[in-house]
Amino acid sequence: MDNMKHRRLQELDRSDFAIVEGEPDIRGWDVKNSSGKKIGEVEELILDAQKKKVRYMVVDMDDNELDLDDRRVLIPIGLAELDKEDDDVMLRSVTADQLRALPKYDENNLDDEAERNICS
Repeated sequence: MDNMKHRRLQELDRSDFAIVEGEPDIRGWDVKNSSGKKIGEVEELILDAQKKKVRYMVVDMDDNELDLDDRRVLIPIGLAELDKEDDDVMLRSVTADQLRALPKYDENNLDDEAERNICS
């Protein structure tokens, strides 16, 4: 049984929520660093169901240009700048070393401990 809908942090696709009309849905957009090199692609958005706000992006780092391991990671949405003209998400202040240090995303362990690991 999927208990995602009962959690504070939820994947948008598996929740009862939707993107507000008129706001961009960045799923599928490329994620790039300040040099324009591809980090990955936004696969999913993680929202805080209590606050009704997106908190994280699930970024699939497959096919990246920074020699990063092919895995999915959570990145705080507050670090993202949207380039709506090119449909890119820019992470100007995130280094390759910081991305390497992020834990692998596990949708079954989307809890307070996972958030602490991302922030540290």
